[in-house]
Amino acid sequence: MRAVIITGGSIQNYPAIKQYIQPNDYIICADSGYDHAVKMEITPNLLVGDMDSIHADLPTENIRIFPAKKDDTDTEIAISAALKQGCDDILILGGIGSRMDHTLANILFLKQLHDQKISAKIVNENNEIRLMGSQENITLQGHPGDLLSLIPITDCIGVTNKGFEYPLIQEDLPLGTTRGVSNVFLSDTGSISLQNGLLLVMQCRDLSY
Repeated sequence: MRAVIITGGSIQNYPAIKQYIQPNDYIICADSGYDHAVKMEITPNLLVGDMDSIHADLPTENIRIFPAKKDDTDTEIAISAALKQGCDDILILGGIGSRMDHTLANILFLKQLHDQKISAKIVNENNEIRLMGSQENITLQGHPGDLLSLIPITDCIGVTNKGFEYPLIQEDLPLGTTRGVSNVFLSDTGSISLQNGLLLVMQCRDLSY
């Protein structure tokens, strides 16, 4: 089962974001993510957090209020709730905004989930971010001109990509290097494979087309 966690991060193009949500998703709003859900006319299965940033009227059921603490973010609470529901796939919507600390924390959550063998991805209006590990192969959907950035979290061995302006063939990317946004989709799909390591894959795209 997939959990969709709607966070309070920057979301303005609601139709573009709503297209990621599927009918059978278990939807969790993290605090002010509920404001986004209301604007998308989505009823969450669960609302969690300290409720200190919500502007919409709170629902009367399926709500869990947690004391405000500096050591747990609302997104972290939502992820824990998703795992307790048995979800093995987590999509975080709006997890990249003006708060750099929140953005980095959400990327670290990707690392924790990857270590637990939970599929996870962060999506906002212009980015899709995921991790890939050893012996993984992924196919990315996009459009010609979309930008791609590959950032090694550990030393990465044998990186190959296809369908991009600058292909890599069994190339090693040591920690501290990057194949930044100089790489560009040539068509609607691209593929990446990795022999060994942990690689952050950032796809920058315009979801309005």
